[in-house]
Amino acid sequence: MMASQSFSTTDGEQLSSILRDGVEEAVNAFQGLTGTVLCARSPQVVPARTPLTGAPWDRGISFEMEGAMDGSVGVLVSHTTCKDLTRMVERRVPDDDAQQEMLESMLLEVANIVASRIVSSVANGLGGRIVLSVPRRVGDRVSEELMTRLCGPDSDAMRARWCRVDMEFADETGVLRVLLVLAPHRALESGAQADEAFDTVG
Repeated sequence: MMASQSFSTTDGEQLSSILRDGVEEAVNAFQGLTGTVLCARSPQVVPARTPLTGAPWDRGISFEMEGAMDGSVGVLVSHTTCKDLTRMVERRVPDDDAQQEMLESMLLEVANIVASRIVSSVANGLGGRIVLSVPRRVGDRVSEELMTRLCGPDSDAMRARWCRVDMEFADETGVLRVLLVLAPHRALESGAQADEAFDTVG
């Protein structure tokens, strides 16, 4: 059955091609929030267990996906990016007492903006529905914890064949950087197939 197959490189390339509308919406929403223009780099299809590269991704939010695509999505930023975004939006530098709460709030807002726009575009491209779970903060060991969540519940043999899609957003200076990680847990299928399975589960 299609639903039992792993998410392959071919699936990743197909998924990358339908991300364009969501990327544009995410960039526009981010600009509306911060006044800063981000550019999206080309999606990279990599084996699911590939270590995260680029910025020190030390803050993150993860969601589970269900419907036309089952799996996980993560939105990661560096601590510096989170602080800079907070200054931009709040127009001030938070004091020590309020800083942690404000940083967490900003991270959650950015994660919701990016994840919801991207996942919505994927659902539209697949002709189905995708429901996002309640967001969960990734702990202090961000890369290790996110990799555990992305790998899902199946056997080591199955996980070894999975792929994920990484997409980085950055401003023109490269100081503000946001990483989106999409990790479907099964092969892509038509919206009709996914909706039938989703309705059966729901």
